[in-house]
Amino acid sequence: MEQFLFPSIVFAFSRRKELSPQNNLNGFYDFVQSLDKDIVASVLGDRYVVFGEWLVAHTVQYTPEMYRKFYMYDVYDKEIEQYLPYEDTLAFYEKLKSAGVTEFVKTLYIGPYVSYEHLLSLLEENPYNAKPVSEGIVIKRQSQLAS
Repeated sequence: MEQFLFPSIVFAFSRRKELSPQNNLNGFYDFVQSLDKDIVASVLGDRYVVFGEWLVAHTVQYTPEMYRKFYMYDVYDKEIEQYLPYEDTLAFYEKLKSAGVTEFVKTLYIGPYVSYEHLLSLLEENPYNAKPVSEGIVIKRQSQLAS
């Protein structure tokens, strides 16, 4: 879990463990500290938490230019205790780009639920040239989110 909170201090987490200069998750802590903290604070305040993936080499192989980047994919609203809909998350990303958040995960499908088989067929797409193909897929049922 990656988290951003107060101006002049931007917190970074890996799942539930806070990162530090000594425990920096292969440079993720340093990336977070490089963000424009005033912009982050004005966009997120202390209400919202950003989630994403810090992509570094591991068992899944990606093209080299994809590594050491933060891929944002979700925003959690602590006040209503829910994740935000896709459109709202994308709007947060657009605001955070000027702070230094430069990547947003590729969306494979937006639309009504068709079938389980349809969801499985989406896993065959490979927008990042990852091997294996289905690593990192997030499926989010929008009708269950705040609007």
